[in-house]
Amino acid sequence: MNSAIPEIPSLFLDILLSQVDRMLGHRSLNRLLRRAGLTEFAGRLPPEDGTPGITVETWSNVLADIYDTFGAEAAQSVFLEAGRLAAVEVRRQQAPQWTITATALRLLPVERRIRLVLEGFAEQSEAAFGAPHYLYAGPDGYQVEIPDCPHCTEISRRCAAEQRRLDRPFCDIVAASLGETLEWALGRRCLVEEVSCIAAGQASCRFRFIP
Repeated sequence: MNSAIPEIPSLFLDILLSQVDRMLGHRSLNRLLRRAGLTEFAGRLPPEDGTPGITVETWSNVLADIYDTFGAEAAQSVFLEAGRLAAVEVRRQQAPQWTITATALRLLPVERRIRLVLEGFAEQSEAAFGAPHYLYAGPDGYQVEIPDCPHCTEISRRCAAEQRRLDRPFCDIVAASLGETLEWALGRRCLVEEVSCIAAGQASCRFRFIP
């Protein structure tokens, strides 16, 4: 694989494929791997660590293949659980760093804590997927915007080519990961909503959290 092409951590692909296997069954996983051209993972899933795994383009293709192969409802379930588990596993693998962060956050007011967590999430996601993330604060709460979202690039391309449009946002994997991270920081359940999605015809992907 060309080293000049950005690659995402293998951990994310491992978690995604593991959830397809667990939630939809092993035959479904093999069907997905054949469609996505990733049959090298049929017998052994990618390592669950931070080593380079697949290109961002391939990642977007896999997400689109999950949606188009198994349908919107099944894809949403997989994406939500994969996003949540990815956030949990990143904290586990970077435990010392996150322990320090947790200690520092406890000393801050809630509003400041929320902003720092969202800023950190945007920075880490931008580094992992190579796409700019922007944080906004307004009367409707905080929003993270991804103008060139790497997660729904392929499904958006397919929709344009086939003259179709999704009737709901696609990027549940981001919303779930962000929601789980906020829940860890605040100690309470946090709902993050994707209020705008490129795959659904909007100009950018936006995720809203209302404190």
